[in-house]
Amino acid sequence: MKLNNMLSASEYALSGSNSIKVNLQHIITADNENNGVSSEFGQSDVLDIMNSRLHEDLQNEEKEYTINFDEVDLRADLSDDQDIGKEVYLEQAIVGTAKMYAEKTQWINENASTEEERIMMTKALDSSYIDHVAKAIRQVSSDLDDYFSSGDGLLQGFSKEELPDLFDKEMFSSHLADMAIEAKNFALETGETVSKGQIQAHLINEGTTSSRVENMSYWDMLAVVEFIDRPQSDEYEVNDETQNVGQVLAQKEMSMNKQINALGVSDIVKNSMMEVGRRESEGIMRSRAFGDDMKYYASLKKELDEEYQRLMERLERYAQMIEELKELNLIDPSTDRLMDILKSEGETKNQLRSLKDAMNDVNDESDSLENNPSSITEGDSYKRMKAEYEDEKAKVVE
Repeated sequence: MKLNNMLSASEYALSGSNSIKVNLQHIITADNENNGVSSEFGQSDVLDIMNSRLHEDLQNEEKEYTINFDEVDLRADLSDDQDIGKEVYLEQAIVGTAKMYAEKTQWINENASTEEERIMMTKALDSSYIDHVAKAIRQVSSDLDDYFSSGDGLLQGFSKEELPDLFDKEMFSSHLADMAIEAKNFALETGETVSKGQIQAHLINEGTTSSRVENMSYWDMLAVVEFIDRPQSDEYEVNDETQNVGQVLAQKEMSMNKQINALGVSDIVKNSMMEVGRRESEGIMRSRAFGDDMKYYASLKKELDEEYQRLMERLERYAQMIEELKELNLIDPSTDRLMDILKSEGETKNQLRSLKDAMNDVNDESDSLENNPSSITEGDSYKRMKAEYEDEKAKVVE
């Protein structure tokens, strides 16, 4: 029996969009706060739990239904694996899921024999939709968070001030959830014939300019995930053997910036992406300079210690020579040999005092740098790399 004189499945689904949005936002928030584990459900597989509750409700009512809940399970037709590519995965999660939701809703409309069946099937569809989209939002949000913070770790270790975040993961997750709901509602309003291209065009047209990178448009989002999914060239790789580190880092950064400019994203997104590269370059320069200076201090300490041992051995020889003169009863101030030994001994002791002062200075400088890594920017090694970096980047401006 077909449904008559009642809300269509599409109308019913649209009327429940606010509920879906609330549930979706709740799951995302719980995941962000609990590292992917919802505090309410205790696990991230929302579909199994919600459908279990639905089936419990049906059993409690002691009614038999002819419907197959698997028919409205989106997971069977959508991939949870990013091996398909980050851009394709995002497009599928937002656009493909919305299109499929509209198609499944039409199927419910045509196959549910009672309003109660329609409601139960729509709830099952909603739980399936929430599960898949929430997983995708978690994954995409984590990918972008990892990217926009990728230049922070190294640099933060050599900075006095806390680096300002370039990206707010929770804010982006909420924005992406809104976008997913917008895509789903548009697909429902358009009907089962809606194409992915129409949904994408709608999202692009509905996008607004924002002063925050987290609220980037759908177009910018696709461009960013495609960019971070690209294989990275090792042409400008910096390692311990790399000479002219500042120059190489500037070349790498300019190459990346050229690619970013070609994406055609909004200025706020573009500038944030370029800042990732700048922070990475700065962090590598400070880290490399710190390592070079600490190696220099270690080498200098070894050199000074060897000199100290050499002088101490010389003093021991002078002491032995004086003892030999005593045995020969030649300890006489008028003895040239004794005077020469005493003079050399005095000079060696003066050298030892100066050497100890130098050793103390080196130890103080080394300890100061080790205890205050951010001071590396005051050292010659960093200044040399920074000058190379700035000179290389200035060539483009010229």
